[in-house]
Amino acid sequence: LQALLDHADVMNNNVFAYGEIASDGHSVTEIAFSTAVVAASNAYTWSHQPYSKQANWGSTYLRVFHCNLVLEELEKLSLTAAEKSDRENIKGQALFNRAEAFLALTQVFAQPYNSTTAASDMGIPLRLTSNVAEQSRRANVLATYDRIISDATESIPLLPGLPLVKTRGSKAAAFALLARTYLVMQDYEKALDYAGRCLAIQSALKNYAELSTGASTQIGATANFPTPLHNPEMIFYNRMYTSALSGFLTTNYFVEQSLYNQYATNDLRRGRFFRVTASGITFKGNYNNVSSQPFCGIATDEVYLIRAECYARKGQITEALADLNLLLSKRYDATFTPVTANTADEALVKILT
Repeated sequence: LQALLDHADVMNNNVFAYGEIASDGHSVTEIAFSTAVVAASNAYTWSHQPYSKQANWGSTYLRVFHCNLVLEELEKLSLTAAEKSDRENIKGQALFNRAEAFLALTQVFAQPYNSTTAASDMGIPLRLTSNVAEQSRRANVLATYDRIISDATESIPLLPGLPLVKTRGSKAAAFALLARTYLVMQDYEKALDYAGRCLAIQSALKNYAELSTGASTQIGATANFPTPLHNPEMIFYNRMYTSALSGFLTTNYFVEQSLYNQYATNDLRRGRFFRVTASGITFKGNYNNVSSQPFCGIATDEVYLIRAECYARKGQITEALADLNLLLSKRYDATFTPVTANTADEALVKILT
């Protein structure tokens, strides 16, 4: 059962490319657009009906199937007292993975969370059994988020604080997932709480000044992939599902100049995340060092920003700027000047941009 959850090509290779393709931070050449699969070109142009045949959610529901199968088989096992701790860990991993998969699905295939309409807005099919003959029914948004929160919360006491390997769930990952979920729901009090719980377990940030200049095959500022694979910021590893859609992101796909210009000249991410060529600007800052499979997991930098945003929305300017400046101090060179703000709204704008 652990082997099913450790099957990374299923469990850690299923985040959709639709959202990234539809974002406004990229552009493609006419040749790339004209030769793209229909789903990619439709997502890029925000077509009302983006899918050519069916929704590209099979990979994520396969992950959900694995989780359901593991949970069902665990209940059938007769275990010794010594084996029960392993059983609880595996159960926690399955619950965490199902919650993380459901949240990923909601960001593409469900209506955005709105507390006033969540009970009637359409969510996603909540597959809770491995029985493929059971008919799927689409839950509303409220039930969808209730299930995500329930699974993630139930997983916490079953999981270790930190995982043996980053492809597995942990308490830190579950706390971060709940922080992300409550942020989407605009429940900033709970998002703040869970972000803090996560950072109490794992808070490391990588100092980008330590990514020294190196050859293209090395880890360094000018390397093809400058971020080390053993990134101390990584909490949970997941990557974009490998498909013609993700391939669209790596073939003649360029970063918008306006986005690149938002990085100041003393911002180390400017040189470490982007490659400027005569053809255009490309992104090279993937945490997993694979251009065709961008990192889509959970890392401490995101959690710091979640907590900073929640602090700002609660009017706690000092705490918000402390988190923001801690993160930025690891991203800028020695000339970095801490960000200041006179109001909570001003602090919030600086955090969000």
